[in-house]
Amino acid sequence: MDCNEVQERIALGQRLARAESAHAATCAACGRVAEAWGTLDAALDEIRPVAEVPAGFADRVMQVIAKKENESRSLRWFEYRWVQVGLANVGALVSLYNLFRFVAHVLVASLTFGGTP
Repeated sequence: MDCNEVQERIALGQRLARAESAHAATCAACGRVAEAWGTLDAALDEIRPVAEVPAGFADRVMQVIAKKENESRSLRWFEYRWVQVGLANVGALVSLYNLFRFVAHVLVASLTFGGTP
């Protein structure tokens, strides 16, 4: 008899065969697992009648989550299209400026070191 198999069956709430029940009664580890799961099941049986989920609860929760996501998405300034286009244009202008400055410094040596060619 394998303890893991017996403990899995106990945890899954499956009925134990006679041999497995006898093993759980004599094995200390399996007995502790059976006792723990029995205590948990008893506690859940006491709570279940009290804890009833109201009708439509999940729908209301999902609506609140969707509303919060929409609110947080509107706060991201860098996701606006005009901001993205503006930043791309600024980047392009800086790149062109650096390109022209590099070409000017290469072609005109006097600009590079301040001397004459």
